Amino acid sequence: MAELERFPFVEQKMSMTVSFRINGVEDLLTHPTPSKPTAYFYPGYYLDVFSSCDKATGKGTISVFLKPQPGNIRLPVRLELSAWSLARTTRYQERHLNHQRYIHDTRGWRNFIAQDDYDKHETMRHENAILLEAKITCNLTPRKAHKPSFDVVYDHVTEKKPKREVTYKVYSGKTQTGRLCRPRTLYSSLDILEANGIDVYKLETTGLALVEDGTNKHRRPVLSPEGFAEDSDFEERSEDKDVHEDVGNDIALAATGSASKSQMDDDASTNVAPVPDDSEILSPPQEVREENVTITGAAADTWEAFLFWLYTGHIVFAPMKNGGARARRRSIDMHRTSHPRRPAPCSCKSILYIASKLDVDPLKQLALRHLENVLTEKTILKELFTPFTAKHEEVKTMEVVAVVKHWITIRDSQALKDKMDEIAEGKLPHAGRIMADLLIRAALTEKPQSPT
Repeated sequence: MAELERFPFVEQKMSMTVSFRINGVEDLLTHPTPSKPTAYFYPGYYLDVFSSCDKATGKGTISVFLKPQPGNIRLPVRLELSAWSLARTTRYQERHLNHQRYIHDTRGWRNFIAQDDYDKHETMRHENAILLEAKITCNLTPRKAHKPSFDVVYDHVTEKKPKREVTYKVYSGKTQTGRLCRPRTLYSSLDILEANGIDVYKLETTGLALVEDGTNKHRRPVLSPEGFAEDSDFEERSEDKDVHEDVGNDIALAATGSASKSQMDDDASTNVAPVPDDSEILSPPQEVREENVTITGAAADTWEAFLFWLYTGHIVFAPMKNGGARARRRSIDMHRTSHPRRPAPCSCKSILYIASKLDVDPLKQLALRHLENVLTEKTILKELFTPFTAKHEEVKTMEVVAVVKHWITIRDSQALKDKMDEIAEGKLPHAGRIMADLLIRAALTEKPQSPT
């Protein structure tokens, strides 16, 4: 069982800006004001603003501190904090800090805005307000397997709490007739999807999911068949009657087609938190946008592992089923026992399918590399001629090259002859192009025999 992280040279950063208006600056500088927290913002922080006044001089200061949101995910960030006039024509103050720790840490400035700043700037006195602008830059994921952070991430994905804008209904099993069963619920923020270039409605247009929009709540999803590859993480259930209680809204497997497309509102954005002009010192928390998604193109364990990777860059792949179903199950069970607050090991082929559909290239390359590493001379032919390989060009190219490396022993094998017979008899209609590519590449690599 392989435990892999992102390639070390892959570094993804995200920057976003949140703004808050502070009114009544003069009053703040002359009268001590208790803590005024801002709305929470990704990746799990908020700004705490308060003021104090020196009794001897009568001069006050406005303090601003970056604090972690209780119970939420926190990543190391770089914070650039600026104070501006309301029209952003004058910058009163600018500070920088690197927040390196994951949890239980607070940093900031006690004298971010002082009485001298107020006296110095006529615009600040005239407006009696400032615009607090915070630019946050962070890696999308922690670089190392930091256990406390991973525990928080796992809870974030599996437990319903505030600030989980996306709720996923997922299924652990499917019956022989294609019904999905054994439902579970997972969660994520919209931020982590958008930070990885995933539009929530793309989940539906790619055939991975059904996004509820008020009109399709009871509509049967149309699934992409390669989502249920022979190495998927779905648990097979023998009879529909054994699982009818937890099937859900009669979700059934369809062989062809694509889901209907829904459009996201043009004004939807999670990068900037706008602040209304009101009498409050800071803007109130914004209304949370919520989406309900039924995942129909991946098993529950696969989707849980995918969400965990989006947050952490960490994933564990299970042994492939061609190595034995019992050995695979035993390996997964041992991992669950040893790591109860981690996703179960998942199918690399299922993850490769999801990453290809959603254009998450780092994860796709990770799964592809793992698949290449676990193929052996005994298993490569079986994998090469699968429907999954026929639908993924990069997989086909990699596996053809792997077969050619062992061509001397494979070309006269009974296994290859059996595959040729199955193709000729029409039993593998998807495999004709694969066999042609294999024979062409093998012919190009074979050394021509010298004339006798």
